[in-house]
Amino acid sequence: ILGAVLWFAGAMIGMLVIYFITYAVALGATTVAVSQLYMGRSTSIREAYLPLGGRVGRLALLLVLVSIRLFGIVFLGFMVFGIAAALGVAGSPILAGLVGFVGAAGAVLLWVWTALRYAVCVPAAVLEDETASDAIRRSIELTRGSLFRVFVLLVFTMVITYAVLAMFQGPFLLVGAMADPDSSTFFWMNLLGTITGALGGALTAPLMIVAFAVLYYDLRVRNEGLDLQLMLAGLEPAAESDE
Repeated sequence: ILGAVLWFAGAMIGMLVIYFITYAVALGATTVAVSQLYMGRSTSIREAYLPLGGRVGRLALLLVLVSIRLFGIVFLGFMVFGIAAALGVAGSPILAGLVGFVGAAGAVLLWVWTALRYAVCVPAAVLEDETASDAIRRSIELTRGSLFRVFVLLVFTMVITYAVLAMFQGPFLLVGAMADPDSSTFFWMNLLGTITGALGGALTAPLMIVAFAVLYYDLRVRNEGLDLQLMLAGLEPAAESDE
């Protein structure tokens, strides 16, 4: 039994490592491609992945750090629920309910607030060659005062994502739910729903990455005058050629 548990734990850790590395590469390449298009340059799949050399580990570490911090907030919420349950057992149901409600609301708000502040940490790591910790600090700096705009963008992309998933996956799941659980119709509808849901997810998954990459440039333009910097950088070669 101990060997099976250790094997399962090792497999889970290996899958998580593969997931973080694969997702980091996808995030980085998409960010590079969006950056090239934003700057008015042509790009290709090779050119999108080429700048990631030596940065994959950094991006994976960045995702791990962000995940740990967000999971820590969830763990804090569970601790509050535990305190509320202990108060209920001790004979204070009203106080237990109050603590549970305030704790749950506070944990949700804290989680959303933290996630919004980290929204552009991946573009900062890729495009500014920042370390994982510096990219998080850079994201916090860029999003300061713009969290509502980041929240609206996040809601917008999530609505589109789930709408597409509902269109691709919904009809099959609906027919499957109406069928007998022991019938072949139930099995095939759920299988087709899973496949079409995966296709819909593949189509919409880059949407949030693209949106936050564009948001990164928008924040830099608003906060740091990036458009003027790019304009001046474009004028310098022209001035040199005139001389």
